[in-house]
Amino acid sequence: MNAVTLIQAQAPNSAVTDDELLARMRAGNRAAGDILYRRHASMLRRIAAARGPKADVEDAVQDAFLILLADPTFQPAPGRIGSWLASVVHRRASSRSAELHDESPTDALAMLEDRVPRGIPRDQEEEAPT
Repeated sequence: MNAVTLIQAQAPNSAVTDDELLARMRAGNRAAGDILYRRHASMLRRIAAARGPKADVEDAVQDAFLILLADPTFQPAPGRIGSWLASVVHRRASSRSAELHDESPTDALAMLEDRVPRGIPRDQEEEAPT
């Protein structure tokens, strides 16, 4: 029996609160972290996809969990871990979307010029038949 199955057997997934899972995860219980992640990941992905670039969805979700783990003394309000994670993902995805929209047209053109292969020099181009 793996660790996730063991936690679920000890208390069904819905009976173990997010607060208990966070405490276990911070104590080193990887299975508790897996359950907490699975419990919220699909909702967080939907939020990130609705607010920011599709390519950054997983990064926004992972950032939220990393922030949650970064400070072991930080504790979201009891019973509010899911909404706290959602607010972090929303801010991260919105921020990334704003960064992309703030690029000036000149910046976008410069990026494209770096990616587009150089064409034939003008003096070697054939004139199109008229």
